[in-house]
Amino acid sequence: PPKHWPQQSPRTPSALKVGPERNIVFLSDSLGVKLNRGPDGIVRVLSVVPNTPGSPIIRNGYLEVGDVVREAAGVDVRRP
Repeated sequence: PPKHWPQQSPRTPSALKVGPERNIVFLSDSLGVKLNRGPDGIVRVLSVVPNTPGSPIIRNGYLEVGDVVREAAGVDVRRP
């Protein structure tokens, strides 16, 4: 089961903002994101390292803390 540390649990578990779907392509071995599957079963972005010039992290697309991850490497992660 997921850990229930305060920084890994959404403040309002029932609140889920839905916006346009975005594709993010990671072009480096370092992803620069921390993910967590919350008690509600939804995978969310907890932290994002900025994609800056000279950084070992290279990705196309924009991620924000709180984004919901629906798929990774062709695998549907919406269900535990």
